[in-house]
Amino acid sequence: MILERLPGNEAGISTGLYNMVRTLGGSVMGAIIAVLFAGATAHNATWVSATGYNTVWILCAAISLVGAAVLVVSARIDASASNDRPASETTTPSMQHKPA
Repeated sequence: MILERLPGNEAGISTGLYNMVRTLGGSVMGAIIAVLFAGATAHNATWVSATGYNTVWILCAAISLVGAAVLVVSARIDASASNDRPASETTTPSMQHKPA
């Protein structure tokens, strides 16, 4: 989806940037989950309490719902924006009809 909106000569840099941001997001979420587990663990306990697991799963569910809402809104915005443009601007050159 990301590469569809970019010129072909920017595909490499955009793929690298996407992978870097995805890895950074995973690292940050891993740290947040570790903090939540540590906060829900008693001082001398050797395992995480059920409260820690429940907190993490509720956080993951909330983030998933927010992500789904963002996707729905962005799809609607994209659809309304493409309806406002003439057909020549919404199709790529390879999709336009070429006379025989």
